Amino acid sequence: MSLRKKIYTPEDYHRFAFKKGWRHLRRDEQNVVKSELKKALNINTEMAFYSRMSGRTIPNVIEYEQIERIFNKYNVKQCWGL
Repeated sequence: MSLRKKIYTPEDYHRFAFKKGWRHLRRDEQNVVKSELKKALNINTEMAFYSRMSGRTIPNVIEYEQIERIFNKYNVKQCWGL
């Protein structure tokens, strides 16, 4: 078993970014969604949030589902991408 770390490509970052969904939110929804996402992903800083939004931090399966659930709650069906 190899313990080498996977090197992510820009395509990986595009796949796990949720900027596309963020742009579909109304301005008044963005602060609410941001606080829900930060709580669900257990992050406290703006830097960590924007790292997640841009796809630089790859979500695990549970986080992926939580992000989709939150966006679906606000009628955003396609949240993944830049």
